[in-house]
Amino acid sequence: MTLSCASAITLFPLHHRGRDVLGIAFDYDEDVIRKIKTLPERKYSATHKCWYIPRTREAYRGFYELGLSHVIKHKSASLENVLSGHAQDSLPVRHQSAKGNEDAHSRQSDSVGYREAKPTSDIFSAKVGKIGVQFSKKHFFISTPYDEGVISRIRKLQRVWWNRDLRKWIAYGSYANLQKIQELFNCWTEDQFNQIRMLIGAYENPKRVTFYRLPDKSNRIAVELSGYGVDHQVLLRVSGREYQKVHKRWLIPYDEELVKRLTAYYVERQTEVINRLPSAVKENTPSELSNRDRQARFLKRFKASERSLLTQISDVMIQQRYSWQSIRSYCGVLVKFSSFIGTTSLHECSMEDIQRFLTHMSKSNVSNSLLNT
Repeated sequence: MTLSCASAITLFPLHHRGRDVLGIAFDYDEDVIRKIKTLPERKYSATHKCWYIPRTREAYRGFYELGLSHVIKHKSASLENVLSGHAQDSLPVRHQSAKGNEDAHSRQSDSVGYREAKPTSDIFSAKVGKIGVQFSKKHFFISTPYDEGVISRIRKLQRVWWNRDLRKWIAYGSYANLQKIQELFNCWTEDQFNQIRMLIGAYENPKRVTFYRLPDKSNRIAVELSGYGVDHQVLLRVSGREYQKVHKRWLIPYDEELVKRLTAYYVERQTEVINRLPSAVKENTPSELSNRDRQARFLKRFKASERSLLTQISDVMIQQRYSWQSIRSYCGVLVKFSSFIGTTSLHECSMEDIQRFLTHMSKSNVSNSLLNT
């Protein structure tokens, strides 16, 4: 019997790096990640943006014993052999009509939220007659008496399914679904609607910064910021900056070191950096360089005492095909950690050292994304 967890976890067959594995997908949840990291053969795929384990009975047994509620997507005969011998409560819930009967055209959902999908709190709950609508954990939860007209419109929402246990329709929390649900039920005030829109923007409209050059301003760099929650405060500290309200962009001095510092700043805060500047001021290494050359250029930025540690870390991440943006981000954090504990021999550190470092970082008012890294 699996235990309940806040995130709906989906296991699915995946072919990755020339072998068959079992993908593990879920919304970001620190407790789930902590448990998955205890599995000896787990790995993370930056390409597929999910964790995965070998597609073997032993690996699945190890995952099953973590006690995480999960569902299986796209089951097959070969996958049944891997899963055999375990409780059936981990199997996916199929779509049903509002009357509770199996829908003849039911299909597996392509998103999170199956048997254990449930709202975690009464966030933006609304009641319109006998119809209840709630937004929570990137999803809309809709309860309604059987009405073919209403249900036919609910079924037109993006990534929507019927949850038999909750007796509710669950739809992915997208801008389009927010608009359609408001048009259908008129269930939120203008203030609530805007707040939900902002929450959706945090994951549907990710943070991005773009550097590029303007033909008529050879001594200036244009900087465009986009995405929910992107930080513009750092640009206010740049001498000689200028904001062009009409074009919604910043202009800063054409300075190679300034671009490098800003790039490192935004990468550390999980913001995508798009650099369209000429190669002379690009922070990113030219793609034609080998990983060895990239690594050599990267290590030159650090003190000699830090390079041995960073060589070990970057060697492992290169082997596991991490992007250079990820390598730079993780190495920067680990340098801070080694400086905090006073040694570059990380194998000597303890769990207490890690907890002290996280406490120290939390008190420094850093972003949640940096703490997660």
